[in-house]
Amino acid sequence: MYGIAELNNGQALNASFPYTMSDLARILDMGSWHYVNQEFEKLRKLTDFNIKASDNNYHVSLNLGKVVSENYSSEALDLLRKLINGEQFELNP
Repeated sequence: MYGIAELNNGQALNASFPYTMSDLARILDMGSWHYVNQEFEKLRKLTDFNIKASDNNYHVSLNLGKVVSENYSSEALDLLRKLINGEQFELNP
């Protein structure tokens, strides 16, 4: 799904996946990342798509030595907005 060059280019990867779950919660005025996680669980139940299970257009896991950072794209933010507002959405993993 991602080209090797993109994965090796940290700036491009950071630009494509600029948000943590806490960032998404703050932007969406949800208070805590736990509520974002609940929306992702709702998405999984509705569609059988686990957004966090693998790297995809919405999510990437970045191994930062002993720490793994889970980052999300603008597409994930848009998807969350639609899910929260009860709007129709189309998945593009």
